[in-house]
Amino acid sequence: MMRRAVALLALACANALYEDDEHVTQFTDPAALQEAVLDDDASVWVIHFYHGDADKDGQSPAVADAFGETTAELLDGLGVKAGCVDVADQGMQKLLQRLSIVGVPSFIGFGAEKAKNPYTKKTDRPAVRFPPDSGFSKTSFKRWVSGKVMPTDAVERVTDASDLTALGPSAILLTERITTSALAKSLGVALRGRLAVAEVLVDKSPTPLAAALAGDAPTLPTL
Repeated sequence: MMRRAVALLALACANALYEDDEHVTQFTDPAALQEAVLDDDASVWVIHFYHGDADKDGQSPAVADAFGETTAELLDGLGVKAGCVDVADQGMQKLLQRLSIVGVPSFIGFGAEKAKNPYTKKTDRPAVRFPPDSGFSKTSFKRWVSGKVMPTDAVERVTDASDLTALGPSAILLTERITTSALAKSLGVALRGRLAVAEVLVDKSPTPLAAALAGDAPTLPTL
């Protein structure tokens, strides 16, 4: 009876980890995670893998607070979705092996399109791992998401009209930034398969294409 009570208490604690963060999806079914995260190229996800037993993962409550707060801001600003998985969940073990989850806490990001793994020969979305020894902070996590998880191939930077024509129907972003912003990348991901996102640099010496598109645009960036 006592063992059952302890088990139920542990389960309750695991379920309560993100009870105040409605935007964080708790995955307990590998098929649900496969469909929502691994099969959906038009979304960016970050997943927190933790252990529901506090004795095996004492960082969970503090990390969950920081992860919940940070991902709420990422959702509002960039449309990044958040999820969590209890590594003690027996139904998720094959998936954990597939993703090579060996320790907790672990954070994995999915932003790139599905591609064939040259080693396993399976088609999957590449997983990007948050450096385990860097410690969790808002700043480092946001930097990781914008610089590593957000894919670089979601936006095409073009310099002349022929490149733009080759893309077909496109949303064109005029920008002064030398590098592609995380916001532009998130737009490119959201429109995958429906509309290309092209980026045109407007600097002090704009190309003919940039000059023609910018026209009298009062501010940059503009879409």
